Amino acid sequence: MVLYKLQYWLKKRNWYRQAQRTPIAELYAQPSLSGGTKVIDQDFLVVDCEMSGLDPKSNELLSLGWVRVKNGRIDYATRKHLLVHSKQTVGESIQIHGLCDQRLAGASSVSMALGLLAKHAEGAVLVFHHAV
Repeated sequence: MVLYKLQYWLKKRNWYRQAQRTPIAELYAQPSLSGGTKVIDQDFLVVDCEMSGLDPKSNELLSLGWVRVKNGRIDYATRKHLLVHSKQTVGESIQIHGLCDQRLAGASSVSMALGLLAKHAEGAVLVFHHAV
């Protein structure tokens, strides 16, 4: 257990360093879910992203959506969906998410979308599908 905690701490520190000077840097300053907290008492922000491909290093964010879970219930009033402007063409990924280049023209910037996500994530544990 001690080794696991050390590995997690080292990963978190590395992620924090990488996130500095980005819109999501403040998310790494928030405390993690503590062992004494009941899941029902914790707020969660469930996030889904659509990308232009499967490689986060070479593909771009196209869409970002989230909803908060409070007291074990989905709070539909907190749901948000943003399209994100891409410098690349969506290419073949349109077959997966249905987002086309014309729909993304004039959409939010990545920085604006992530900044809004960080604002809405305050006090919540983030939950991502395929977090890589």
